[in-house]
Amino acid sequence: MRLLAGLALAATLIGIALPTSATDAHIPVTYKLTLVLSTTSNHVELHVLDGVLLVDAWRVDEKTGQMSFQAWDAIRFSKSSKSLSRMSASIDVRVISYDPEALRLQLDAGTYGKTSLEIRPHGTTEDTSIRTIVQRGNDSTAEAEIFDIPLSALSEAAAPDEMSIDVTSRTYCGYEIYRSVPYASIPGVEKVEQMSLDLYLPPRNAERPPPLIIWIHGGGWWKGDKGEQRAVDIFGSRYAVASINYRLAPDATFPAQIHDCKAAARWLRAHALEYGYHPDRFGVLGESAGAHLALLLALGSNEEALEGTVGEHLDRSSAVQAACVFAGPSDLFTYRDSVPESMVPGLDAVVSDLLGGSLSDVPELADLGSPLRHVDGDDPPCLIVHGDEDKMVGLSQSNDLLDVLLEAGVPAELHILEGHGHCMAKWPMDTVVAPIIRSFFEQVFASPADNP
Repeated sequence: MRLLAGLALAATLIGIALPTSATDAHIPVTYKLTLVLSTTSNHVELHVLDGVLLVDAWRVDEKTGQMSFQAWDAIRFSKSSKSLSRMSASIDVRVISYDPEALRLQLDAGTYGKTSLEIRPHGTTEDTSIRTIVQRGNDSTAEAEIFDIPLSALSEAAAPDEMSIDVTSRTYCGYEIYRSVPYASIPGVEKVEQMSLDLYLPPRNAERPPPLIIWIHGGGWWKGDKGEQRAVDIFGSRYAVASINYRLAPDATFPAQIHDCKAAARWLRAHALEYGYHPDRFGVLGESAGAHLALLLALGSNEEALEGTVGEHLDRSSAVQAACVFAGPSDLFTYRDSVPESMVPGLDAVVSDLLGGSLSDVPELADLGSPLRHVDGDDPPCLIVHGDEDKMVGLSQSNDLLDVLLEAGVPAELHILEGHGHCMAKWPMDTVVAPIIRSFFEQVFASPADNP
């Protein structure tokens, strides 16, 4: 039945007429619901049977554990401990039922706690609850319950062709994924994967398209890949995310890297309506070398030499409206002074590979490649995150950048992680860094962001 349901939905979206027997003469209808979930259990799963579920937004009041959304059919919450700490959340969803009579759901609650699931029409209060399911786990067996919500109790929300669901795409954490999408081609570049990006798209919302976050990976400008992105886990499933590749040194020397990033931004802006995100609400995130390129993308919008001529959308803007950078070099001339003396020879070699020569050989390129030297009052807000024990990119690089940004009147903030080095894998992302990042972009985009 699930296979036929998927075929029916796909056919509805692309205009193929299926035989009546395949769809049971039922045209799928979309409904909007609010699910109020409260649990002290160690594990909860909610599945839509014979249908599709899309999460639009969620608000968490208390949580100890991990919440995830498996498009197109499930919501999951889990925690490792057996403590009775509570998770409370209000989750706005859209659902499609392939049963013409009822929406069928299955609630699986884990052990050691109590779970309550209240189902309401979207935008209503508890006085209009359709149904409340309460489960109490025991020490040995997880509970499961299948129940129906009559479609007559729900209100139709939107025709399915307005949702633009691609049920054949791979999904991750509620995102629809398009991998290795080429954003430009350059004659003679054999590693075509370097000119591609991955798109992570939340459920489509034509009335309120989400902002887009561009992720730029690190790796000393000579290694790394778009698959190493961190933005999806930071933002939940309402912001669109594009993780981009770019040409790497020493095969390609600067400014090839920023030309590629600019080309990717222009391609993303040209295809905003096609993929369903807002064309004028772009943010950029980057770590280490990726942070350096993210800064150039954000601060170099008025520098023609940074734009380049890569790609087919030179009439589009490459500007971003906000930038968040993790431990990025801001001035290539002073970069070597920010690290321990033992690190300088290796650093000089990396920078020389990037520029195609030493600082003294190509000072004009070093100047062009120093984000701090492009700051002006029209630049977008910046959030800088840096560990005070970073030996790869010294904290002084971010301190100097902050001073220049504030002097130019650019809204900027530096968050210093005390006792932390350059390795983001050891940063307190979930508890400290991610909430700060989400709050920053919420303020810039002036709309609520997910707070998973």
